[in-house]
Amino acid sequence: MDRDYFRYEPAQNYRRARRKKTNFFAWSVAILLLTGFALAAWRALQHQLFGVQPFNVPVLAAAAAVVALCALAASALPARRATAIAPIDALRTE
Repeated sequence: MDRDYFRYEPAQNYRRARRKKTNFFAWSVAILLLTGFALAAWRALQHQLFGVQPFNVPVLAAAAAVVALCALAASALPARRATAIAPIDALRTE
């Protein structure tokens, strides 16, 4: 076994901590930018949709139902195909 693997390296720990903080900062900025784009798109679409209020519950529920049905349909077909064959046959072909 390599003894250097368990040796304490302050530089490695610093790089690991810096990388974790950088990743956290990058994800935070990405989420904030996406939120800003979503709000800008919401404002732009608000002027395009005549007669629909921004928080119209039936329209939001219908849109959520359509997205859920699309996700269900997109995942049901591959799942059905995957359960149609035996796992050992799938592993044997690879």
